[in-house]
Amino acid sequence: MISTDDIVDIISRLSQKNSSDRQSSARYGFFSRPEEPYIRSFSVLRGGRKFFSEYDLRQSLQRGEKTIRLTRGTIISPLAQEIIDEKGIEIVWE
Repeated sequence: MISTDDIVDIISRLSQKNSSDRQSSARYGFFSRPEEPYIRSFSVLRGGRKFFSEYDLRQSLQRGEKTIRLTRGTIISPLAQEIIDEKGIEIVWE
């Protein structure tokens, strides 16, 4: 069984390692970098990619558009994709 002294020893050893080792210690639940107290999400859209939602699609349909023009790399929501498939709407990638 792990005692309180064992936990203190583990934490003190982690704090003495160099910064590259400290960064990887976050995988094990030890956050020893106060400037970054959490692991950033990998689900964030990066690089300015656009998101085309069901709301955007309905707005286009209300304007009477039969073809949707999207820039390459745009992410289409699952619900928007389902409506596109049901209604046979054409997607043009630019």
